[in-house]
Amino acid sequence: MGTLTSPIVRGKDAPSNAVLLDETIADYTGKPTTIPGAVAIFERYAGPEYKHLEMGKPNVSTERRELVVRWISTVGNYDYIFDWVFHDNGTIGIDAGATGIEAVKGVLAKTMHDPSAKEDTRYGTLIDHNIVGTTHQHIYNFRLDLDVDGENNTLVAMDPEVKPNTAGGPRTSTMQVNQYTIDSEQKSGAEIRPGHYPPAEQHQQREPHGQPGLIPDYPLRRRHAPGGDRCQIRPGRVDISSPELYG
Repeated sequence: MGTLTSPIVRGKDAPSNAVLLDETIADYTGKPTTIPGAVAIFERYAGPEYKHLEMGKPNVSTERRELVVRWISTVGNYDYIFDWVFHDNGTIGIDAGATGIEAVKGVLAKTMHDPSAKEDTRYGTLIDHNIVGTTHQHIYNFRLDLDVDGENNTLVAMDPEVKPNTAGGPRTSTMQVNQYTIDSEQKSGAEIRPGHYPPAEQHQQREPHGQPGLIPDYPLRRRHAPGGDRCQIRPGRVDISSPELYG
């Protein structure tokens, strides 16, 4: 959080029953300054947590609840809303989005029928007479300390593999999970591929049934999506952000 933090309004920026907290931060000169209503904390319904129905037995359903910690930062024409979401099952999620005023530029075209419309909208969308909303990206970077269960942990990765069924029977293939340790910084940069599990922190502390504790590391989005690797970034400038996940 910083000096651009925006006060939150109950009933509009957050639910009417949200708890608002003032935050004291350092201003541009290093002096303390207080931002009223800088953080909102509230609980909300998040869908069904569990449901099962068997014939001859009553339905069993439980609801999912989540605790949200929200703050808003106003940077120029955009207002960024950040939510840290804490789930009943221990999962920590992050929701980020932008509102405010669109970044625009003036053009000659009033409608898409005008002669200059095609060129005027090469880098954006005509949203009103003589106004184009420019195509651009919003990039968020988050850091989460995974040593919450102790520092004695290992970064592991799990890749599902389809292998032939050699035990007989009607099925011709099996699915198995190949788990391996990421033991160097060079290997720690990971890109999430479809059908593959994200890397996870494996803790020495065991679960009651003997399995090691795992905390999955889920990336939010590629650093330059949707352009992908076609995005022109000067070599060596932000190489550390090339992977979706960096440990």
